[in-house]
Amino acid sequence: MEKYLGEGILVLKNQEFPITLELLLNATYSYELLGISEESILPSQIYPKDIINIELRNIILKKFNGDNNILENKKIDNLFISKISNENRNFKFVSRSGFIEMNRQKKREVANVYVYSNISQIQIGLEYKNIIIKSNLQENQKRLDIIHKNKKTISEETLEIIVCALQLLQGHYIKKSMEELQEKVIFYMYGSNEKIPNRANSILKEPLYNNNFLYRTLEFLFSLSENSRKKWQRAFQLFISYKNSNNIDLLVRLLQFFDVFKAQRVHYKDNLISKFGIEISEAIFITKIRNDLVHGGLFLDESLNNNFHFLEHTSTLKILLQKTDVLNKRVFLLAFYIEEIVTKYIISKLPKNDSYLPPPLFLSFFENIQENCEFNDFNRIYNEIIIS
Repeated sequence: MEKYLGEGILVLKNQEFPITLELLLNATYSYELLGISEESILPSQIYPKDIINIELRNIILKKFNGDNNILENKKIDNLFISKISNENRNFKFVSRSGFIEMNRQKKREVANVYVYSNISQIQIGLEYKNIIIKSNLQENQKRLDIIHKNKKTISEETLEIIVCALQLLQGHYIKKSMEELQEKVIFYMYGSNEKIPNRANSILKEPLYNNNFLYRTLEFLFSLSENSRKKWQRAFQLFISYKNSNNIDLLVRLLQFFDVFKAQRVHYKDNLISKFGIEISEAIFITKIRNDLVHGGLFLDESLNNNFHFLEHTSTLKILLQKTDVLNKRVFLLAFYIEEIVTKYIISKLPKNDSYLPPPLFLSFFENIQENCEFNDFNRIYNEIIIS
């Protein structure tokens, strides 16, 4: 794992203590700042208030087995000590701001690198409008680098759009791990109890299509006006939030996806019918479900039971739900049915583009690759739920 070693001065109760510092990249690709003293340095009269607002001074760090570029900072404040061990010799520091900044002794003359972690779909490598987005091979492909070919920096707005597209591909949140800038380095600290991202959350079935899907999504988002883009980014965030939760009781977030595209004075049910092509009885049923979850305080299984009779016998959803009498299975079938509607709507809006589509000759080497296998097969998911 990546490691920076150095030294600094811990200021505690108006006293200064020299310490050795270690800045480590942990297993969840978040940075941890540790302090080590040769002897116990905590005064006998120490109170919680004394360790929740401390500062470090004269910090110097150098990457272990790295280049000779020294990082320094005269003072880092807004810190607290989250853990003390080894007879008051070892300390773990946490930044309230979620990051620490270190200045370079020598300015870099290359492009800035924006590093993101929490990556599950790791097979990524493409260029879009002179911006390179690629998996970080040196870090076991668990991180991803974003770099501009010609310019030194990338605007926050552009990064925000790229991250939105990446999260849609991943099916969960990603997080900024580090910014390697020309004059400084910013390390982000999120703690070590993050859950491992689930690759199965992806909107794609096959990672061979990662680059092409990402390219199409970026083409779509960058083609929109500012207002339309904000609307779609909100819609994507609702979809990502639901997928990231892995909790079907939070289906309300998917149901709010439909709200984003509802015009004023248009009923929720009518929007489902006109905008998303949902059958009338299913639109009534889904509207009842939404109202129960948002306003009625019901759980999804309760609402499904209460409103099942609104579905017409010819309804595709009712036919699907009637394939099992197990309520819990019906709940999962309903959740995936709505997810399928949202997924297909998103896909329908993406421009056609095969810039990064794997060539047919390449795909022929994979026996499990079949035609139209880019996205998740919901019929297969339904069958697996029914027979489970």
